[in-house]
Amino acid sequence: MSPDKEQWKNGKTKFNEMHENNDFSGRDFTEILFDTSVSLSHGFFNGVTIINCFFDSTLLDQCEFAESQFKSVFLKSTNLTGSDFVSAQFEDVIFEGCDFTNGEWRDSQFVRVTFKGCIFKHTTINLCVFDDCVFCAESTKWLDHDAVNYNVFSKTMFNSVVQSTTVLSKNFSLPGNVPGTSIVSHGRGITLEEFCLSSAGGQISIQNFVAAIEDELLVISQTRMKKLRLAFISNIISSLANEKAISVSSMICIENIFSNLAQSATNESDFRAAMSAFINIRNSIFECSINLAEKWAEYDDDYCSRITIRYNQTFQRVDVDDLAEILGYLVAQDFSALYVSEVRYGSTIIELSTVSIMSVSAFLMAVNLVLQQATITVKRFAALKKAVSKKSLVRTASTRTKKVSAIMTSQAMPIEYKKVKEVIELKGDDIVRFDEKADIIIHATRDLERKKRER
Repeated sequence: MSPDKEQWKNGKTKFNEMHENNDFSGRDFTEILFDTSVSLSHGFFNGVTIINCFFDSTLLDQCEFAESQFKSVFLKSTNLTGSDFVSAQFEDVIFEGCDFTNGEWRDSQFVRVTFKGCIFKHTTINLCVFDDCVFCAESTKWLDHDAVNYNVFSKTMFNSVVQSTTVLSKNFSLPGNVPGTSIVSHGRGITLEEFCLSSAGGQISIQNFVAAIEDELLVISQTRMKKLRLAFISNIISSLANEKAISVSSMICIENIFSNLAQSATNESDFRAAMSAFINIRNSIFECSINLAEKWAEYDDDYCSRITIRYNQTFQRVDVDDLAEILGYLVAQDFSALYVSEVRYGSTIIELSTVSIMSVSAFLMAVNLVLQQATITVKRFAALKKAVSKKSLVRTASTRTKKVSAIMTSQAMPIEYKKVKEVIELKGDDIVRFDEKADIIIHATRDLERKKRER
């Protein structure tokens, strides 16, 4: 349904300013109506902030919008041909019947943006992130063009799918008709293009993603650093982290890769590019790992002695033993805190038992550090009859951390980050093989006596 035009006009002040060369750079516009009475063609809107405004059949062709910000804006039948959005931000914006022909979009973010009946003919869209957006009516077909590359589409809806294999292989999660050659195996030797092509069909394997990053760095070592592709990888990681589709442990493995890349840089430009990606990854890790103890606080009085993990794919017994040791170390800093009591194959069903009674919240934190994509069910059974001694149970430490930039100081990183770093140093970066979808059942009992004492 089209937004109510008259409702968008209500309360708006009609724009009637005239400036030499239409230079409005750095200005803020709030609750303004832009219509056909003033031409803004060839204008400069670099660094502007536009909030709760309505553009009705406005001429905005050949304009510059570098580092501009649009929030709660409706643009209807607006001519934006030849206009550039570079490092721009759009949030809760509606484009209806707009023409973006021959424009350039680069390094811009679109959050909850709707494109309805828009034209993107020969529009270059590069290194942009579309989060929770909608491409409806005829808008989707214009994305099927070679000028659309290195973009990330997260939780975004389309009316149709892209046909070009080239376009699909150079964008992340852009839905399309994936050929039969798409990736089905796991392991090394996978290119970034192959990983993106696989994502077009909804198949996203973190192990394949890490393998693709390693392949990319191998190419860099033999040729030169392609900064645009590093930025693309960084955007994919941020998107996966926001969707809770990648674990902290996998991101730390990737962080290590970029750290090594930065150390091997032979010039300042390459070093800056590698460090930029490193910082973005570090911040994603930080956002995902802070306050995990608070997230699972409702299970502070629950204890588990048995856990069932079900993967769709098959793991070897050596992998299963590794998983038990990794989770045991993250919970209790003891590789023997968990042991494998049973394994059933086909899909892989793993029964883990605890050496001592373990806090459910502590185990939940450990699982989320390694198996972020897991669906977890906590089944409560009869309460513990006797009080459990402090020596026999494993509790989680409090991890309340001030939300500051992760790169400012290593002291700001939560204790979970340090635990995972230790595990990776001891067990290797193959920990990423466990970062797949899984179903986990935690068999829990509640310490009712402790609950009564606290009251």
